[in-house]
Amino acid sequence: LYKVPHHGSKTGYLEQIFESLVGNKSILKITPFSPSSLPTQEMLDVYSNHSDSIFLTSRLHVSKKAKARDRTLDKIINASVRSLEEVKFIQGIIRSRLDYTKEDSTWKTETFDSALRYEKLPPLKGRSSTT
Repeated sequence: LYKVPHHGSKTGYLEQIFESLVGNKSILKITPFSPSSLPTQEMLDVYSNHSDSIFLTSRLHVSKKAKARDRTLDKIINASVRSLEEVKFIQGIIRSRLDYTKEDSTWKTETFDSALRYEKLPPLKGRSSTT
C-alpha cells in the first residue's frame, strides 16, 4: 500500500522507491491536483507498470465558465489575470483495510464519492504498446 507523493507528478516519482520499498503489485493511491492537471497520462502509465491497483481520489473537472460574481470583482480579476478557470473538486475517499489478525490477509480497498479505480486503457488495434 503506497500513497503516491506530489499528486503523481514526475517530481514525486523515484524508481528506486518502487524497487526497494514498494515493489510491484502494490495498491497505489493518488490525489489529483486540477490546476496542474496532475497526474499526467504519462505518469499514470509509469505507475501502471508498477501496479494494476491504482486508485484516484477524484476525476479532474476544469470549467472555462466561472461562477457568477459581483461585476466589480470581475473587473478586478479581468484587469490582473488573462484567463481564469474554475476548478471543480469533489472529494473522494479511498479506504484500504487489512485484517492483521489473519496471517494470509490481503488488503481490501473501497472507494467512496468521487474516488475511482484507474483502469489502464489497452493499446489501440494495430499499435504496439511502448510501455
